[in-house]
Amino acid sequence: MKKRFTACLTTLILSLFFSISALAYDVEVDGIYYDISETTATVTSGEKEYSGDIVIPESITFENSIYSVTSIGDYAFFRCKSLTSVTIPNSVTSIGYHAFYACSGLTSVTIPNSVTSIGNGAFYQCSSLTHPIIVNDMFVFLPMGYEGHYSIPENISTIIGGAFAWCESLTSVTIPNSVTSIGNDVFSYCSSLTHPIIVNDMFVFLPTGYEGHYSIPENISAIIGGAFRECSSLTYVTIPNSVTSIGDYAFRECSSLTSVTIPNSVTSIGDGAFMECSGLTSVTIPNSVTSIGNLAFDGCSSLTSVTIPNSVTSIGNQAFYYCKSLTSVTIPNSVTSIGNYAFAWCSSLTSVTIPNSVTSIGDWAFYYCFGLTSVTIPNSVTSIGDWAFEGCRRLTSVTIPNSVTSIGHNAFASCSGLTSITIPNSVTSIGNDAFASCSGLTSVTIPNSVTSIGYGAFAWCSGLTSVTIPNSVTSIGSVAFAYCENIENVYCYAEAVPSTISNAFYDSNIKNATLYVPASAIEAYKSTYPWGAFGTIKAIEDSNGIESVKERGIAIQSAGGFINISGLNNNETVSFYALDGKALGTAKSIDGNVSFSAKQGTIVVARIGKESVKIAVK
Repeated sequence: MKKRFTACLTTLILSLFFSISALAYDVEVDGIYYDISETTATVTSGEKEYSGDIVIPESITFENSIYSVTSIGDYAFFRCKSLTSVTIPNSVTSIGYHAFYACSGLTSVTIPNSVTSIGNGAFYQCSSLTHPIIVNDMFVFLPMGYEGHYSIPENISTIIGGAFAWCESLTSVTIPNSVTSIGNDVFSYCSSLTHPIIVNDMFVFLPTGYEGHYSIPENISAIIGGAFRECSSLTYVTIPNSVTSIGDYAFRECSSLTSVTIPNSVTSIGDGAFMECSGLTSVTIPNSVTSIGNLAFDGCSSLTSVTIPNSVTSIGNQAFYYCKSLTSVTIPNSVTSIGNYAFAWCSSLTSVTIPNSVTSIGDWAFYYCFGLTSVTIPNSVTSIGDWAFEGCRRLTSVTIPNSVTSIGHNAFASCSGLTSITIPNSVTSIGNDAFASCSGLTSVTIPNSVTSIGYGAFAWCSGLTSVTIPNSVTSIGSVAFAYCENIENVYCYAEAVPSTISNAFYDSNIKNATLYVPASAIEAYKSTYPWGAFGTIKAIEDSNGIESVKERGIAIQSAGGFINISGLNNNETVSFYALDGKALGTAKSIDGNVSFSAKQGTIVVARIGKESVKIAVK
């Protein structure tokens, strides 16, 4: 199930990538697409798939300017199955990542000696190429149908990533000591290789059929990306102190690996290094590690806890994605950013404390962590990404610090257990669907720093009974408060009627609700749809729920610049506002009592439950 889900997500991301990148070119000349910059051009993908024989020119002319063609971009000819040959000119110096990936019809390619850089997987799955490709001192490609033993020439210093991938009949290989650099996944899916491959101080490959425990030799300094990939019977690995780096996808899909101790000589954990190690229950990350790569522990569904050392400064995208058994995580105050999807679908995670070193929470960072009951967001955070906490349905309250200026689209959508939210007056915009389907939310106060409320921001908040909109709001998006069928009171302090889409309160039964607006603007609201559809429209100055709160046994007094309220429910929150709607602060009752400091001689509005009470501060 997990593999299928991850594969679907990856397919979706790739589909989006290629649908966008297919149009992301600057110019088309003679059927070839280019990105141009100053005096150079890069071959890229375009609207039509490349086919037949392609001859890339040394230069192109566009709008009377000449551009030298110097590179072939990442994915430029990706899956161009009808491409048969490519001639690359002497002006080109680099070929990008996956440039000719899965060009199954490609039978010949001419690469000049001017090329000094070739990306990983440049010729992955080019099944019709029948001869090895060597460019200068780089070994680039061995045909997939090659059988038996292969000896790499003595002058080679670099083996490009994926050079031998899918050579299923390759039985052994001789690599000279001249090789000092090896790319990722160089022997992936070479199922007939039966012995480990070590080159100088690099551990390159362990056969996928290896069983049990494996000890990496003491002299190894680097584990090459994909070296242990799909070694599904590997149960334990000993990594010596000589190792300083673990490459991308090094242990991907080692499903029997239950624990791993990373020595304190390691400084970086590559992208996807332990991805889909579904049996991994514990991992020790030393304080020598400074970065955890994208997808590093993605899909480690048995991992229960992880302590990130205070040497780490960044947590990559999808670093702990779908670690569904993860119950706790310690994020140190050295971390400054939490990547997109970093902890998404960590459904057993119950609480998380984000340190005050973090300035941004990535998109989808805690997406559908539906076991999460509490989260502490420090005042160092300035932005909360799109979908950051969507689906965290057990989250009951969130305090957003006054350092945050924007709340992303869907940031807290479907947090159905959320009963209260404090939005500080530093926030200037509330994104589309930011709190949509927060059915437990009963009231919301939007601070007077906010100028716009996005599409569907509070739609389907079925428990919402009271909304306070400050005088700073100038626009309210489509269906912003739609399907809030229990709404009773809306307090809008804006003297100029906000620009509002007609369906902003769609199906929210506002014909039975009361709208409170400034007395001077009542007629303007009455004559403007949808505001005029409220059953009752009153002046804010006339709203005072003193009788209702008295019926609850609540007493209000003011003296010495303090407002004292007693008789409240324990832990009940009271919000305080100026007459113009400016939020002054909130206070939570202790033993039913609240005390709030305010300027003497002013009028303060206290929101107690569904009622607003005007208080003269003495």
